[in-house]
Amino acid sequence: MITERIAERNGSPTWPSQSSRKRAPSLAVVPEDGGSGSGKIELPKISLNSFPTFSSDSFHKKKVLKLRPKTPTPVEQFEKAKELISDSSYEEAIILLEDVVRKLPTLREAFIKLIEIYSEKGKWKRCRIVSQELIRSHPDYLYGYSSLAWSLNKLKRHRESIEICNEAFEKFPDSKSLYSVRGHAYYDLQFYKQAVSDFHKIIELDRRETLKFAGVEDGLKPWMHNPWRIR
Repeated sequence: MITERIAERNGSPTWPSQSSRKRAPSLAVVPEDGGSGSGKIELPKISLNSFPTFSSDSFHKKKVLKLRPKTPTPVEQFEKAKELISDSSYEEAIILLEDVVRKLPTLREAFIKLIEIYSEKGKWKRCRIVSQELIRSHPDYLYGYSSLAWSLNKLKRHRESIEICNEAFEKFPDSKSLYSVRGHAYYDLQFYKQAVSDFHKIIELDRRETLKFAGVEDGLKPWMHNPWRIR
């Protein structure tokens, strides 16, 4: 008490002594049923497992998936290639079509478009390769054989072209396109009788082709009766 009085006199605050301190009232929880409480507040127990977990790796993956553009399917690429062809953007179309035939070889229309572009561009080596891939993926499809044989003709490999036609005739005995390609190969090799025979076969299969080959035999008669030219 003496120290308190001295402090009051000097104007400096002091902490109250142990005896003068008042005890704080204890908190009590009164039960709802009116019973006597225990005098303590019971806090709910919290487990760390109740908090949601956070993985930086999963967040990063989700963020990358959102930012990464959607990869187009081969069918969508093929449709885009057709649009590019209509706009005469052939180089870009070739890139797409090459990717399509590699990813989806069952889509033979993509092979056909690619062969048509290479034919128009005069890229007969690429045309030959794509035709071989078409035959490998679709062995019962005539277009692959005829385009391969025609590509070989353009590459001056006429005998190989004739061999391809002969093999294809086993599957397609009445193919006008094969007779036409083989007839041109015979013609370039100066096998004129065989060439005329194939051209006549086309007319037999389809009379509408008569005008296309009219006069072929008359034009070749001087060569057909020359023993030095007939093979």
